[in-house]
Amino acid sequence: MSDTSPEETHWRKVIWFVPIAYLIGIATGSLYILNRFADVDVPLAGTDAIFVLGVVAVLLIFLATVSLPYALHRDILSLDTGRSDAEWVPDRSTFVRRALYGLTIPGLTLVVSSYYLYQLRKKCSHI
Repeated sequence: MSDTSPEETHWRKVIWFVPIAYLIGIATGSLYILNRFADVDVPLAGTDAIFVLGVVAVLLIFLATVSLPYALHRDILSLDTGRSDAEWVPDRSTFVRRALYGLTIPGLTLVVSSYYLYQLRKKCSHI
């Protein structure tokens, strides 16, 4: 692992936050559906607690979706793309544009952030 600046790791954490926020949202939605429509006892007591968690999950997803374009922009700028051993150089405008489309297309930010992190992990050995 190379020496990374605190700013680089900060923006990478924001990008990692997107899939985590969606996972929390899916888990909370599943708990709500199980509690509401199936007679399954869920770990939370009552529909109100699950509703509050659902609102928090929606806010997390909203924050992740809104922050992703800027986080991608800053993270791609912080990459050392001039290295001779870099196998993958992400196109900043393409990733930021797709993340901006994710503001209107639900779930697209999850796909964009997951693909970016996958490619970064797979092809950039110096990260």
